[in-house]
Amino acid sequence: MFLIRDLGSAVRGAATGPQIVLATTLGAMLGFVPGFFLPGDVGGGFLQAPGLILALSIAALVLDTNLLVFGLATLGAKLASIALLPVSFEVGRFLLEGPLEGVFRNLVNGPVTAWFGLEYYATTGGVAVGVALGLTVGLTVARALQGLRRSMAGVEAGSERYQSLVGRRSVRFLAWLFFGSARKRSWADSAARGRRIRIVRPIGAIAALVLLGSVYAVQESLGGAWLGEKSRYSLAAWNGATVDLDAASLDLADGRVKFSGLAMSDPEDLDRDAFRARTLDFDLSMRDLLAGSVAIDRIQSGDAETGAARGKPGRRIHPAPEKQPAPAPDQPGRPLEHYLADFEIWKQRLETASEWLEKFTGAGEDVPAEEPVEERDDRIAEEVEVLGLARVAAAHFRTDSPAVTVRELVLDGVGVAGLGDDRVDVRGENLSSHPTLAGAPSLLRAAAQSGAFRFELRFDPARPGAASVSVEAKGLQLQDLAASLRELPVRGGVVDLSLDGEVEVRADGIHLGLPLMAVLRDTEIQVGSKSAKLDRLELPIGLSGPLRSPAVEVDASRFADALTAAGRAELADEVRARAGAIVGGELGDALGGVIDGTKSTEEVVDQAKQKAEDELKKRAAEELNKRLPGGLGGLLKKKN
Repeated sequence: MFLIRDLGSAVRGAATGPQIVLATTLGAMLGFVPGFFLPGDVGGGFLQAPGLILALSIAALVLDTNLLVFGLATLGAKLASIALLPVSFEVGRFLLEGPLEGVFRNLVNGPVTAWFGLEYYATTGGVAVGVALGLTVGLTVARALQGLRRSMAGVEAGSERYQSLVGRRSVRFLAWLFFGSARKRSWADSAARGRRIRIVRPIGAIAALVLLGSVYAVQESLGGAWLGEKSRYSLAAWNGATVDLDAASLDLADGRVKFSGLAMSDPEDLDRDAFRARTLDFDLSMRDLLAGSVAIDRIQSGDAETGAARGKPGRRIHPAPEKQPAPAPDQPGRPLEHYLADFEIWKQRLETASEWLEKFTGAGEDVPAEEPVEERDDRIAEEVEVLGLARVAAAHFRTDSPAVTVRELVLDGVGVAGLGDDRVDVRGENLSSHPTLAGAPSLLRAAAQSGAFRFELRFDPARPGAASVSVEAKGLQLQDLAASLRELPVRGGVVDLSLDGEVEVRADGIHLGLPLMAVLRDTEIQVGSKSAKLDRLELPIGLSGPLRSPAVEVDASRFADALTAAGRAELADEVRARAGAIVGGELGDALGGVIDGTKSTEEVVDQAKQKAEDELKKRAAEELNKRLPGGLGGLLKKKN
């Protein structure tokens, strides 16, 4: 009944021509936005174009539209949009991939408009179809209604029978029933009113301000709850295992987010947390957020931990991915397991280190190039089959910047399992979800507060094939390392380890090609049956090949110098004398046998002598064959 009265009131003069045209246009635009309603996923549909839906709704309140006509137009357009979805999709493709592609690319990546969902073909096309349909219907209805009012005004002024009819009590009752207060307005007044133009509805502007104020008033509680749920889900998907988060708070005015009770379980060890923090503070870049990307100006915490035991074991979100076997070293030297007694433990550590370096550098990151038109058509056709017309987007519009960027990371006093009371300070700059798309070099640095170790990683997207690595560990007790090595030809003392240089970033992972410098101090070296005390020994150890399975090569000449210092100068001289006659780095293998204890020094000398003799015989035979083709037997053959 109320709907009939409102319609009658609009016909009698409550709705002006401009109000009707504006209402049908905005209503048709809103109705044709697929994100306004998706069967089976209303909330998810809204998130496709939240900015556009809110903007159209607020515009209908603030601008002088007829809200009844707006509601009817929205409903009618939504019904029509279902049938015309293929048309909207094709119109969207024309707009996004045609002459206006540059304009829409800027809108998709621009502040505020990035939240309008214009990258979806059906959304952009739906808005265009809605404008055309809404204007057409609005102008038609407004013109017809104005003609009706003028006609009725003429009848009202020139017909005594009409005047007699409207004077009856029953007719006045029906007029009140169907037209409400508008019944007192003459048709001539309605015709004159239909031409009035008013841009803003004051009460609508107040209502919009109240609505926005209400959203701001509850944003800390409702926004924090929404953010907490979304963050917990997203972090768990990224981590691959359980993520606990007690609470999250959001302050849009200051652009701040605070997590409380964050615990991310380690997917490889579900009884421990890969990262835990009682509080974690974020400073968001609101400008980047309005542009549709998450840029965090600063993340800070003073009570983070890693490797801490969980009270309740975590759970994997997805089955553990099947790991491919590490490739065999393709460089000179011996595989790492030749030297390490607990190789399986170190293998896992190298896997973890490689994974982190790959994330830091974007190794193997698929950065899409310009997509040929034929390939794009095929891809879109496949996505339509899987996702449906409403959910297919011009994904190539959002490939020029990372989805998430952390401009500054400050973690003070991070507790690390196994380090006791020692704490680690972590600093990061320009850490990104897609490092090769970052606009500035990335830096990650960690250092123990005691000075026992530090490491630093640097990656410049301008040089995507390389990354700088610097690692330093001081004062490691050699006896503590004895359990990890198969043979340790030294006793007592300490060792300082340092690695500084560039690693190669390939599509299949991180590859090494730099020396690990080991500086032994105050130690005793044992070679064969003799030993000597050394104050200091620098021994470069070559590391090459994939980080997951590197090859290890000991510098033979440096070790020969160590032998001299150990009192075995006669052995070192003889090894050097034979080195020129030994091919293919076998000197390094021979010395490696001394290092790991598999060969005695006498065996090394005998092996070197035998190799030299064999080499001399081989060269003599080759020389003889050059001068006497066919050997001595060739001299005895008769010529034909």
